[in-house]
Amino acid sequence: MTGGEESKYEMNFSGVSTINSNECERCALFLSVLGETRAAFHEMNQPLQIILGTAELIEMETTDTVIMGYLKEILEQTGRLSAIIQNTHTMIKQASEHKEHDDGQPIAVSQ
Repeated sequence: MTGGEESKYEMNFSGVSTINSNECERCALFLSVLGETRAAFHEMNQPLQIILGTAELIEMETTDTVIMGYLKEILEQTGRLSAIIQNTHTMIKQASEHKEHDDGQPIAVSQ
């Protein structure tokens, strides 16, 4: 998504009265995949933060304008990637925790 665009994903389980075993297995698989995906995004964020921190340290130490240009790009792009990871992590967290917050209202996630 580019800046200014908004995407909404809704999940609404109100009105679901019976779930057969096949649907139950699919829901369990879906929640399992969400949990694994959430963990993967968390793990991706760790090395990204190290790259970001290292670039910031180099930026404080250098006066070379060419290196500063490269660092500016690294910092901008790692910031963008970090925001994408955080937004996706939050969306997955909200979707996976929906079962505990079943108030009949859909989950709307904006990016």
